[in-house]
Amino acid sequence: PTPEPTPVTASVTLSGSTAKVRNTWAAVVTLTAKNGTQVVPGVVMRGSFTVGGSNLSCTTGSNGQCAIRSGSLNNRTAATTFTLQSAASANFSYTVQLTDKVVFLKP
Repeated sequence: PTPEPTPVTASVTLSGSTAKVRNTWAAVVTLTAKNGTQVVPGVVMRGSFTVGGSNLSCTTGSNGQCAIRSGSLNNRTAATTFTLQSAASANFSYTVQLTDKVVFLKP
């Protein structure tokens, strides 16, 4: 009998940073797509910031990563949260989790 192939687990990781620019600041979320341990290029990631932009997207490169930057946030904005809404391509299927978000605090 032919053994069943081991299922590959699709995953997305999120990390973030902030940048202060004069009287404003911005948040940048870096997203990484993997099937098991292999990075996946060509995955379209979509998400929104609570303040700083909605329905934003990026497409992962050869390293399986892409970045989404918020718009300029004024200094009265203490925080923003990025929430992943979808991550998909022809060879990548991922179910977004409630925990797929990053909170950014004003630097």
